[in-house]
Amino acid sequence: KEAGAHVMYLQPAPYWEPAEDVLVTHYTKVIFNSCGAGIETESHLGWENWEGWDQMVGFPVEIEPLVNCTSLWTGSIFRGVVYSGNKPAPFTRVEVEYYNEKQDVKLPNKSYVTQIIRTDAHGQFSFVLLKEGWWAFTAIPESTEVTKNPDGKEVAAEIGGVLIVRANDLK
Repeated sequence: KEAGAHVMYLQPAPYWEPAEDVLVTHYTKVIFNSCGAGIETESHLGWENWEGWDQMVGFPVEIEPLVNCTSLWTGSIFRGVVYSGNKPAPFTRVEVEYYNEKQDVKLPNKSYVTQIIRTDAHGQFSFVLLKEGWWAFTAIPESTEVTKNPDGKEVAAEIGGVLIVRANDLK
């Protein structure tokens, strides 16, 4: 009902990933600007984007954006902090993937589909958004948790946090 930054989030059911022999739960959130949806705004300056874009929802693993992710453009540097158990997660793996919706990006080989970066000693990371579209950041801290796979065998449990953002081209 109001213009501005909105957060949608989802705690999905775990899914079995046989290729990695792991049961995966990735807590997911998307932060977007409703002004882009044609909602009338009160300000010609776009002040509606200035609040709410860094909202945390309390997931076990979560990415806090350090850059207003409701108004990113191609070439922007996206920065975030990974939290695990409400504490910054140093040296955590972050997988970055571009949603190649139009299939217009031709990659040299499959190793380019997922870019892998790590957080620094303070749990922070950065990445340049090279193309217009949706980008997913998946933080996967090291874990010793185990669970059972569909066959009842004990396997690793992967708990991750996903943040999806959109970059737009400037016209």
